[in-house]
Amino acid sequence: EHFHGGEIAEREIDALVVVVDRLGQVDHADPLRGAGQTILQSSSPGIVVTQSGATIANLSLVGIGSNAGVTTTAGLTNVSVLTTHVSNFQVGVWLQGGSGHIVHNSTFTLTNNPVGGGVVLQGLGPTTPISNVQVRDNTFTSSSFGVIGGWVSHSAIANNGMRQGIAGARLFAANHLTIASNTIFSNTSYGIYLAPGAPPLVPNSFNNSNNVISGNVVLDAPDRGIEIVNASAPGSGNQVVNNIVRGSAGEGIFFGAGTGDVGALVKDNLVESNALSGNPPTHTNLGGIHIGGSSVLLQGNVVSGNATSGVYVIQSVVTATGNTIRIKGLLMIGNSWNWS
Repeated sequence: EHFHGGEIAEREIDALVVVVDRLGQVDHADPLRGAGQTILQSSSPGIVVTQSGATIANLSLVGIGSNAGVTTTAGLTNVSVLTTHVSNFQVGVWLQGGSGHIVHNSTFTLTNNPVGGGVVLQGLGPTTPISNVQVRDNTFTSSSFGVIGGWVSHSAIANNGMRQGIAGARLFAANHLTIASNTIFSNTSYGIYLAPGAPPLVPNSFNNSNNVISGNVVLDAPDRGIEIVNASAPGSGNQVVNNIVRGSAGEGIFFGAGTGDVGALVKDNLVESNALSGNPPTHTNLGGIHIGGSSVLLQGNVVSGNATSGVYVIQSVVTATGNTIRIKGLLMIGNSWNWS
C-alpha cells in the first residue's frame, strides 16, 4: 500500500489514521519494532487523524522543531493517544473539537515555542466546546504550556508532571473542568491560569465557571501560582481546594480578577512563601491569596510567610472560617467581610 509516495507496510497503521509525507515506516507487524517505533525527521505534522475512534499507541514521534506530532481534523470523537513519546515538535497533540478524547501515559519533550504546547484542547467556538477529554498521567518537559486551549467543558487534566516550560496549564472559557493532582515546577511563568481569552486571536471576553482546581503542587512559579480571571460577567462556582502553592514570584492564588467570581470556594490550600522574589511588571503582587467577587468562601487555608499580605480581598463579600494566617495579615478594600 502507498500513500503520498511513502510505503506503508500492511496492517502497520490503523485504517482510521492518515500519515502525512516524509515520516518513514511504522511497522507494528514486526514484533521487534512495534513498541517505541520511531518516526524520524518530520517537517510536516506527524500523524493526522481523520476519523473518529482512532488509537495512536506505543510510538515515538520525532520532529524537526515545528508542526504537531498528532493532529485531529475538526469535530472527531474518541481519539486516543496512549504511551507515546512526542519530541521536537512545536505541539505534541492538537485536538480540534469533538469529545471523548484521551491522552494518557505519554511523554512530551518539545521546543518551548511560545505558541506551542504539549496538548492543545481547541474548542470550535463558544457554543461548540471540546468536551469530555481526559489528559492524564503524562509528563510534559520543555513543552511551552503543558495543556493549552479554550472553549473546554466537562474535561479533566490530572496526574501530569509539567516542568521546564512556560506554564503548566493555560485555558480560556473553561467550564466544568477539573485540574487535579498535577505537579508543576521549574517553568518560566505561572502555574495554572484560567484566562478570559487568548489575545490577539481571541479577545478577553469570556468567563470560566464551575471549575475545580484541586490537589495540585505548584512550586516556584516566576509569576502567579494559580490564577482565574473573568471578563464581561463574573465567573461562578469555581473551586480552588487542597493545593500546595509555594515560592511564586507573584501571588500564590489570584482569584476573581476582572469581573470577579460568584460563589467561589478557596479551601484547604497551603499557600506559603509567595510574592517574595520579584514582581512581574504587569502585576501588583499582593501576597498569598488575592480574592475578588461575591459570596466567596475562604475556609481552612494555611497562609504563611507571604510578602505584602496573607489574604488580600478587594470588592468582595467573603466568609472566612478556620484559616491560619502567619506573618502577614489581611488587607481589605471595599468589602463585606465575615470572619469566624
